Amino acid sequence: MKVVCNTLWLPKKGNSDEEYEDAAAPIESVTGEMQSFRCAVADGATETSFSRLWARLLVDGFVEGTDRNELKARWQDQVSGKQLAWYAEEKMQSGAFAALVCLTLKAGDGKNGGTWEVEALGDSCLILIRQSEFIEKFPLTRSDEFNSSPVLLSSNANDPVADETMLKRSGNWQPGDVFYLLTDAIARWTYRRQEEYGDAAFYLQSMKKQKDIVEFAKVQRELIDSESRPLMRNDDVTLMRVVVD
Repeated sequence: MKVVCNTLWLPKKGNSDEEYEDAAAPIESVTGEMQSFRCAVADGATETSFSRLWARLLVDGFVEGTDRNELKARWQDQVSGKQLAWYAEEKMQSGAFAALVCLTLKAGDGKNGGTWEVEALGDSCLILIRQSEFIEKFPLTRSDEFNSSPVLLSSNANDPVADETMLKRSGNWQPGDVFYLLTDAIARWTYRRQEEYGDAAFYLQSMKKQKDIVEFAKVQRELIDSESRPLMRNDDVTLMRVVVD
């Protein structure tokens, strides 16, 4: 199968690139023929300590096939020994948290496609678009399902939210299918736009380069809805597009 993957991202308005707390793997563009392909997007929770590191470990670990308990140990090793104020130390002991969505594609035996599998936890989402139609939305399916307290993956070794908590779905892909892995702000915007106007696929497909998502976010963060709220919340934004043939 041929896979083309590219990722667009930007931090919250007012933040620097170094303050971006989402993560994606691969972060660089990928194009090639392959038998299988793995990718992931994570959203580190701003309120927790070293969540950017945790998000990065989660996406890289998925692509590499690393056990998540090993990733938790790596996070602990990298944050241990840092000189922190007492309140920052207490926060670190609580661990980092992140939403995660992961996609695995596998080639089939012929020219009619292959299989896909997604696993996710939290409010980072996968959308499958086929000929401009929404075929799958996962793990959330409606804009009103997004809230301020999603279940997230913790970096703490003894946290009850473990691998078995991950939600999974699978199916068959067809040549030309497009998968989007999105963090919550742009995922919620996409769901709402699709519910109200049915044309969200056009907006996703129009964002090809970094400047496109920058311009898109600038406009959508400033537009106000009927409840006097921005159409898209000011948050880190990550959009990964995976086209498979």
